[in-house]
Parts: sequence; structure tokens; C-alpha cells
Amino acid sequence: MLKIQPWQTTITRMSNGVDRNGRFACGMAVWAGCAVLALPSRGDGPFAEARRAEDAYTVQRWGVEDGLPEGAVTALARFPDGFIWLTTPRHVVRFDGVEFVTYPQDAFPESPPPRFKSLLRDQRGRLWVAGEDGVMRCEDGRWRRVLLEGAVDASRGEPWRVETPDGTIDQSPHLVLFWVKEHPDGTVWVASNAGMYRESGQTLALVTPSDGAVAGSFYAADMDAGGRVWLSSAKGLISFDGAVYALANTPEAIGQGIWFQIFAGYGSALWCKHPDGRMFCGGGNTWQEVRPAGLRHAALLEMADGVVWYGAVEGVFRPNVSNWLVAAGSGIEKAHDVRCLMATPDGSVWAGTGNGLFQIRRRSVRMYPAGGQQEHKTVTALLPDGDGGFWAGLDGRGLLRGHPGSLKEVPTEPPVLTHATVTALFRADDGTFWAGTREDHLWRVATNGVIMQARTMEGNASRDITALAQTADGTMWAGSREGLLRYDGEDRLVKCGGPEAAVLCLFADRDGSLWIGTQTSGLWRRTPDGSFTAFRSADGLPSDTVRVLHCGKGDALWLGTPKGLAVVTRENGTPRLRACGHGLPEADIWQMVADKGGNLWLGSRSAIFRVHQNDLCEAKAGRGRILPVVSFGWSDGLEGKLTGGDHQGPLAVATADGRLWFATHAGVAMLDPDALNLEEPGGATVIEELSASTGSGERVRHRPPDAYSYRPGARDARHALRLPAGSRDVVIRFTVPVYAGVEHLRFRTRLEGLDNDWGMPSAERQALYAKLPPGDYRFRVMASSQAGTWREAQAGISFSIRAFFWQTTGFRLIVIVLSLAAAGALAGYLVRRRGQRRLQAAQRLVREREREMAREQAVARERIRIARDIHDDLGAGLTQMALLSELGQGEIGHPEKARVRMDQIFSTASGLAKSLNEIVWAVNPKNDTLDSVLTYLGGYADEYLRVAGLRFRNELPQEVPPQPVTSAVRHHLFCAVREALNNVIKHAGASEVWLAAEFDGGRLSVEVRDNGRGFDPSTVNRRAGRHNGLVNMRRRMEEVHGGFTIETAPGRGTCLSFSVSLDLAT
Repeated sequence: MLKIQPWQTTITRMSNGVDRNGRFACGMAVWAGCAVLALPSRGDGPFAEARRAEDAYTVQRWGVEDGLPEGAVTALARFPDGFIWLTTPRHVVRFDGVEFVTYPQDAFPESPPPRFKSLLRDQRGRLWVAGEDGVMRCEDGRWRRVLLEGAVDASRGEPWRVETPDGTIDQSPHLVLFWVKEHPDGTVWVASNAGMYRESGQTLALVTPSDGAVAGSFYAADMDAGGRVWLSSAKGLISFDGAVYALANTPEAIGQGIWFQIFAGYGSALWCKHPDGRMFCGGGNTWQEVRPAGLRHAALLEMADGVVWYGAVEGVFRPNVSNWLVAAGSGIEKAHDVRCLMATPDGSVWAGTGNGLFQIRRRSVRMYPAGGQQEHKTVTALLPDGDGGFWAGLDGRGLLRGHPGSLKEVPTEPPVLTHATVTALFRADDGTFWAGTREDHLWRVATNGVIMQARTMEGNASRDITALAQTADGTMWAGSREGLLRYDGEDRLVKCGGPEAAVLCLFADRDGSLWIGTQTSGLWRRTPDGSFTAFRSADGLPSDTVRVLHCGKGDALWLGTPKGLAVVTRENGTPRLRACGHGLPEADIWQMVADKGGNLWLGSRSAIFRVHQNDLCEAKAGRGRILPVVSFGWSDGLEGKLTGGDHQGPLAVATADGRLWFATHAGVAMLDPDALNLEEPGGATVIEELSASTGSGERVRHRPPDAYSYRPGARDARHALRLPAGSRDVVIRFTVPVYAGVEHLRFRTRLEGLDNDWGMPSAERQALYAKLPPGDYRFRVMASSQAGTWREAQAGISFSIRAFFWQTTGFRLIVIVLSLAAAGALAGYLVRRRGQRRLQAAQRLVREREREMAREQAVARERIRIARDIHDDLGAGLTQMALLSELGQGEIGHPEKARVRMDQIFSTASGLAKSLNEIVWAVNPKNDTLDSVLTYLGGYADEYLRVAGLRFRNELPQEVPPQPVTSAVRHHLFCAVREALNNVIKHAGASEVWLAAEFDGGRLSVEVRDNGRGFDPSTVNRRAGRHNGLVNMRRRMEEVHGGFTIETAPGRGTCLSFSVSLDLAT
């Protein structure tokens, strides 16, 4: 027990004001530790006992390394929106459980008060911050320093020096502010060492005490729940009702005089401390001395349940059942120099200290060491024994029994389990206790403690036992690495077929069936008649590894696998397997147990989940998209990883009182479903910021007007944001004030205008939309934390993205109209083009037909010509020869006459041969070339003119291109040239004839030139009958679309030109 030692307290006057360290009176809450108790060292005595007390709380700390702008937290407040606000000496900070958001200092007044020490959000939504000698207020997003009105006499009085067990404390005569608080009627008050300031318009007016406002008159102050202010002065305890300062009556036992610390407790309770270290609690004439345990108090918090929390220089403490102060929990020893304490609706206690921010929360999961002496040992099996205790298997420690936290080794004869690892425990119907071990066989423990080993038929022990079960017929079954084994009643284990893979778990059904979970072969069922049925991944099992089996309500058999849950139900007596549980935070299930409410509790590697079987069935049937799951992890008190994965244990069990127990590597974890308070605080999901990148690369940001102040009822509908055209990478940041189970927090988002439904849960606190088209949007977000319920943000955020002119509706309509017009024009053009192509094709067909007809006509004409030539030349010649022959027969007797007739017949036959040769040449297709034409013309002219005795000059080209020439052109051209040569011989009187030809650009020109007498070309058309040859030549050339020209003059010879287009002719 800590002994209270009476210390002599003296008050002396100083003339030099303050000491060299500038310390003020203990009325300043942060330095008011004036307890007068002897404080033992931390390593021994009751203080050490306090450190070893039962730890029912979890402690979490946030410091500068977590984003806190300064290490010291001087004030705490929870706003109605659920966020925690705090001050450091120079900053105002909002905390959501994960991130510290610091108010920009450039938004503060030019001269903010130094050393912030108190924080308030009033009923009007204004934010007040009190510093050491001034107050500033934030209203409508703007900070202003509030003027303090009222004369304060700083010259009267002298500084006080107080000697206490904690050292010397000096009080400055200058104005010092204590705190800023709000009266229940909405009036804002500021306490100072000169008296109380009340809000008056835009200023704070001093309510002057009757003896004048003197700095240093008051040393401490606090406001109780009713709004009454209590102050400490040299005269004693002062009560202030908003208008009058009155000396309070206190019992003589506690005396009058200076109270260096005053704390308002829950309701109307008041806590006061004397400089001699005594602490009193009460009010009016009822006061009781309490034990402060020698702490140097700086803060005190009384909860609604009567528990009192003390904040001191030494840390945070609370009284235990013996009224001793004990440390709040593991990790709280890091807290020192406590400045403030605050409680939140979830039961958490928050402490602002010189070493950061601390949260002290009652554990949902209680941990019990399994090895004694606070040792944390790996628990490998658990089995309730019926009297509130357990049988437990420990890794390498054998079999233990007892109550949580006090498990003792179970004596056996012989002591073969002392260092064994027990992996399976089972109590048979006859009371026999069975223990399966890893590498140390299966053991049967009789009620008298005698232990026997069960061996296989071959005489060797099955060394790895993973699971035990007893079917309805009383048969004991064991799962092992070698497969399924049956106990034959004579301490022997018999292999009985079934899976060859390692067995991990067993479950005996009420109908006598045995369900077997294996490591690699899925789920097996053995019926009472000895037949086996296997269920594998192909049958709907999530994985072929089945780690745990549990029978739920309605005889549903639940299976835990590395890839999720499955359930076996009976439909018309036939087992049916289905995978379920989509949406669990973790799919790897190691442990499973049910509570009385129909909930399944699932243990994964690092967390415990609660989910109702009905919800699992809904998820199984596809009707529930999001599975409501309650999660418990390290922030709820769970220490170490859960055990299991390769054996059954059992590893999770329920006791008769409804509590649930889980085996872990750090002992036994306990959850009491009836004692859980999963009601979430009323914190709303808040959208903090919307930012986007513009087309120029600049990033525009929009923060809702209530992002810092969070005024009641603020909505963003009046503040729709218009983003410039070309904006992209829209990022929306959001958060929710959650301070328990933050690792379980999930968000779902929906962007109206883009998304048709809510997105899948995610831990991300921002949503990114890379490329949004122009339009109007509204962003909504909801959050779910530990309790599994989803709550949507009260206010979303609306925004629109402007469109470039080519993205506007009008432009699109114009584009659509123009596109339709263009499409119509294109369609018309294509139709016309198609019609034109059809017309052109038809015209080509017509031309082809015309050409074909022309060719047919040409062939017909050629045939007619040939027939005519044959008739004219050959017919006439043959007729002439017949006549001459007939005449020659009559002149046979006259040799001379007969010889003449024979010469005539010979001449006629020669002419006929030449005509026939010309006809054959004209119709032979081998001669349809330009070279053949010119060669034939040259040869004919040479022979014809030589017979006539005229000189012939051949100027025809020696090389000509391989140009085809039709038979009609050949014939008419030949006939025209022949007629020209004939005219030269008959009429020209020439001695020399030239034949020339030229082929240029597809046109052939042939000239027949002589040196004869010539003629006047003007007489050609006047003198009919004399120039029939010229007329025939022109006619022949016209028939092949050729040309004919005459160049002549009397006495100058004649030049006849024939031209024809061979391309056209072909």
C-alpha cells in the first residue's frame, strides 16, 4: 500500500515575478501535478503490481511519425459529426482514425495566440481555440482573433510561490487563460486567472469579480455538467453562476484555502486537490477523500459507469477493484505528461500527452496466457471440461487443464505426454478421454489417469493423429497422415479404406455417417454400411483441402477451406454440396464455431469473423451481393496468429455460458458475444476534396465548404462544381471517423451519371476517374466498419465537366444532321455512281455489241467484196477465157490466129492469177500487220512499174512497229494505191514513180508521187467521167475512215496521199 506522507506546505511571496523556468500556477492543467504522495519506483511495490494487473484494454498511440504535426497534444474534442479534433501548441488538427488533417496556418489570424491549450465547437458550428493569452474563432471558414474586453490589473498582487511534494510552482501575475467552454444555454465562456469572460457579440467581455479583476486571483477552474463554473482562489473554492462569484461552503475537514486543481466529474461531482496532495470528491457539504496514489495529476475523467481515469505526469491510470490505481493497458507506459482526457460514445478513453495521442479501448477479445507466468504459448487444441475450465494442448508442453490463465499440466501414469504436442482432444460417451499427438501416437486416458497407447495392427504406432470422432454406434475414429483409422476396442487402430490422403478433420453425423476432410482429396462421406462417397472441386468444393467441419442449424454441415466456405445440405435425404460465403474478408478458414444466436464465427490466419448462417445462405443463393461480416483483429485485442491448418483440435469451442474460445500462438482468445457493443458511433462519411487535371496540365482542387468546419446541415447541392473542358483524372477523396477496427473499414462508391450500381467494397479512401465525358455527375459514398452495416454519406458532391464546342449537344446535333446529310449525299452519290456504272456497263455492252455488229458487218462487207471481186475479176476473166477458147477452136486451122488467141488466153489467165493472189493476200489474217502491208505494196509497185517500163523509187520504211491492220484497210489501201499506179501509167506520162510511207501516232500515211505532166486539180469535180479513178480512191479511203489528198499542177507532177488511222481501224 502506498503511504500518504504529510508534507508541510508553505506559501511565500516573491518580488521577482516568475521563476527562471517561467512555470505558472498549478491552475494550468497541463502542469498541475502537485500530488503529495510518495511515489515508489516502477520496478517494485504496488506500482509494479499495478503493471501486472489484468489487462482489459487495448492501447494505440499516434505520434509525429504517424502524421501528428507536433508531439504534444494539448486539447481534445469530439465534434457531433464524429471526428476528433485536437490542438498541439501551434496547430489545430482533425483526426479520422487514420489521417491527421492539419488546419493551414496561413488561414489563422496574423497574430494567433501562443501555445494552444483548449478547443471548442459551439452549437452554432463555430470553432474556438484558446491559447495562453488569447482566443481565436473560426466562422464561415475564416479565422479571427477575438478581442478580450475588460480591465485587468496586473500591478496589484505579487507572484505566489507554492512548495509542494512535486516541487516549486510559481503563479504569474499576468493574464493567463485556462480554457474555453460552452454553457448549456449556448453562451461561450473563457476562464482565466482574472475571472470569467463571456461572449458578447464579436468580443469576450470580462465579468469582473467584486474585488476587481486581478491577474493571479484564480489558480484553477472547471465547468460542471450544469454549466456552473468552479474556481480556486486564495480564499477557497469559488462558485460562478454566470453573473456572481460566490465563496462555496466546504466542510471544516477539508478546510479552506487554495485548491490547485479542480476537475468537474460526471454529473455534478467535483474533484479538488490540495497542495498537500489530498484529493477530495463531492459537492456542497458532502466530500470524500480519495486515493490519488501519489500521482501528479494534470487531467481527470469520470465515466458514466463511475470509473475514474487519472491523467498525470506519470501516465494514464484507473482504479481496480481494490481501489488501487493500475496502468490502463499494455503500451500505455509510453504515455507521459498527460495534458487532457476525453471519452467517446464507444467507451474509448483518449489521452493527449506530451508524447502523442493515445486511445484506450476495452478489449473485445480477451487474451489468456496458456503456459502460466504470463507466458504466451501456442495452443494446439481446446476442449471444455464442463466446470468452466478447459483441457488444452500446447505445442511441446503436453496436456493441460484448468481455468483460463491458470492451466496446469495434467498428471498421467506414465507421464508420456509431458513434452508432446497434442493436436486432437475428444471425450467419448463413456467418459474416456482421448488425446492425439503429433509424432507421439494416440493415447487413451482413463478416468483414473492411467494412459494407454493405441497401435496399428502391424504393431507400429500411428505417430501423427490429426482428428478424433465417435459415430452413433460407439466406434472411435482417428484421422492421421496415413488416412482414416478405426479403433477396434483393444488398443489397436485399423485402416478401413477411404481416402489415401492425410485426414485433417472428422465429423460424426447423427445418422451414423462419418464426414472426412482431407488435405488433398476433398471431402469424403462414410455411410454406416461402409461405403464411401467423395466430393471434390469438380463437384463444387472451393478447394480439395478441407481444414475444418462444423454442424450448423438445420443439420447443415459447414466446411472451411483455403478458398472459402462450403455447405452440405440434405435435399430429399441426399447430401448436396454448395460453395458459399462470397464476400468474406479472408477466404482461408482455419477455425469455426457457432454461438447461440445462429452466428458462425470463423477464424482465419490473423482475424476472427462473425457472420450469420442465414446471410451465408443468401450469399450462397446469389441474393446477397455484400456479405455482412463483423471482424475482430489486432485492434480489438487479438494477439498472435490463430493456430490450425493441419489438424482439427478442436481449435474453437463454445462454453455453456456462451463465451467463445479460440486457440492462438499467444494463448487462448476469448470473445463474449453477449457483451459485445457493436453499435457504431454516429460519424458520417465525409467527402474531403475533389481534384482534376485540366487540359493545360494544371490541377484544380475543390474542398467542400464544410470540409473543416462541418457545419450542421451543410449540403453540397448549392456548391456544384463546374470543371473546365478537357478535365481528366478526377480524384475524389473521402473519409469516415472510425476509431475501432480501422483495418476492417470498407467503402463503396457510385458516380451517378456513369455507374449503374454501387461498386465493390474497397479500403481505398479515394476514387479515381481517368477519362470522364462532359456531363453532370453526382458522387456518393458509403462506408462499413466493424459492425458490417453500410451507412451512406449525408451529402454527396455534385460536379459537371464543361464540354468543348465540339462536345456540346448543339454541335453534336449539327454533326448528326450534317452526317445524315453527308450520308444521304454519299448514298445518293453512290446510287448515282452505281447507276452510272450500270449505265456505263450497259453502254460498254452496247458499244461492244455495236463493235461486234460492226465487225459482223465488216465481215459481211468483206465477204461481199470478196465475192464481188471474185465475180468481177475471176468471173469476167474466166468468161473471157471461155470465149477466147471457143473462138480459138474455130481458128485451129489458122495457126497465126490461133497463136494470137492463145496469147490472149495466157494474158487473161495471168491477170486472173494476179487478181486471185491479191484476193488471197487480202483475206489471209497472217498479213494483218503494217510490215506485211508495206512489203506487199512495195513488191507490187516494183513489179507493176517495171513491166510498164517506169523507174520505181521505194522510200518505204525498213522497220515499222508491230501494228495490226485489218483486212478491210489492207484491201482498200491496196486498191487505192493500185489505182494510183494505174493512173500514173495511163495518164501521167511520167518516167519515174516514188512510193513512200510514214507511221506516226497510230496513223499511216502513204504517198504515190510521179514526175509526169500533172493537171489542174480544180477540174476534178467539173469534168465528169475523166477522174473516176480519183473518185474511187477517195471513196475507198472514206470507207475505212481514211483521208485522201491531191497535190498537183500542170507540168509539175502529181502526189496522191492516203492516210488512215490504224487504231480506229482495229
